Amino acid sequence: MRIVLVFTQDCGVRNSQRPRSVFPRRVVVWLALILTLVAGCVAPRGGEPGSEPSAGNEVAPVVVATTSIWADVVGNVACGDLAEIRQLIPPGADPHGFEPSLADRVELEGAVLVVANGLRFEAGLADTLAEVERGGTRVFWFGDQVDPIPLRGATNKPKGESADPHVWLDPMRVAAALPALATQLEAAGLPSEKIRPCVVAYQKELAALDAQLEEMAGSVPASRRAIVTNHDSLGYLANRYGFEIAGTVIPGGSSLAEANPAQLQDLATLMEDRQIKVIFADEAESIAVAEALAARLTIAEIVELRIGTLGRPGTPADSYVGNMVDTMERIVNGLDLDL
Repeated sequence: MRIVLVFTQDCGVRNSQRPRSVFPRRVVVWLALILTLVAGCVAPRGGEPGSEPSAGNEVAPVVVATTSIWADVVGNVACGDLAEIRQLIPPGADPHGFEPSLADRVELEGAVLVVANGLRFEAGLADTLAEVERGGTRVFWFGDQVDPIPLRGATNKPKGESADPHVWLDPMRVAAALPALATQLEAAGLPSEKIRPCVVAYQKELAALDAQLEEMAGSVPASRRAIVTNHDSLGYLANRYGFEIAGTVIPGGSSLAEANPAQLQDLATLMEDRQIKVIFADEAESIAVAEALAARLTIAEIVELRIGTLGRPGTPADSYVGNMVDTMERIVNGLDLDL
């Protein structure tokens, strides 16, 4: 006896010449289902066999930025939706001391582009970033695109160790680096015809930010423009807007350095002599030594800034532009304190 399975256009099944008692109907149903799957009669999810995914279903390329500040800058250059921008260092963490996990390493390797500050800013990430770059992942270093200023007291150090890494505190340096960032995003597959207008628009926004910060800084009298910081982090801002960095609690451009007792004594004397009443510190770093110095002086107060990270989503400081305005506002108000 011969069993014949006939497939109709809608993958239906009928049989001929089979006694019902010898070949039950449910067996035919199962055979039809198996043969249907093998033959590819059922189209794959998302369309007919061989059809391309619709534009709305395309997955955006992933760009990983080390900090929330650079993530926001990259997002503006990428027009907000041309790429999925991921931030590696979580909010509130000290970028100087952050060390990546294995999952972070995988995320970096899977990105079409990694955007980092460089200049030893992400000290705990430095080896991983270098390895990822050697492995073939594109890495854009913002610090390589600017003319860095030296750290205080670093004139005798090698060039690679003397540069101040906090380059984003000068928005015009950031604006000047945007075309180079755009070139890297284009090389990673983002459309040039869309990116370039976004670069121009963002450069105009940063120029307006620069003018606003200059106006805010101009309200501080010359006699109150001396600044003491927890570590050497405000050099670019001071250089751009006419402040003086009179001293630092922790020497160098990283919060990972250690305070020197003799240097702290000199700083205390300087603050008393010049009636400097405020120590500015990044809220993401330890301020224990600064607090001890302020308590000893009795005339000083700690004013915390959000230097290396943005504010919480939904707050005025949740963007690079907004955070720069917030930082300047805190500095201006801090220098106006009458303790």
